[in-house]
Amino acid sequence: MNIVDLIAIANEAYPDDMIAYSFNPTTGKAIKNRGDSLAYFIVQELIETFDEDFPTSIQLVRVIQAIHNAMQELTSVENRIQYALSMLDIPDNEVALHLTSESEPIKKLLEDRLKGTE
Repeated sequence: MNIVDLIAIANEAYPDDMIAYSFNPTTGKAIKNRGDSLAYFIVQELIETFDEDFPTSIQLVRVIQAIHNAMQELTSVENRIQYALSMLDIPDNEVALHLTSESEPIKKLLEDRLKGTE
């Protein structure tokens, strides 16, 4: 497995081919400012984790571990921000103004928090 193969695997799961757009296969480097900072971050993680001296199975395990660690850190940040929001004295309509139809899970979470059920 090479880094291009690894990028292709990740790109299969990410919307709009943004992983591929955030990687330069000629230089093997991440490309900034493609409009998706998470895709850029993922590409950076893949590049930093990749080591051509390891077999494919080890490469994939290393990437899984790196992505899992990043997910845990993002979840911790999300939880802390949710906590900060729950500590605010804000009216329901102020939160509702900032929600879109694409954020139904967040909307439900915020509604529950504002009602004190979460």
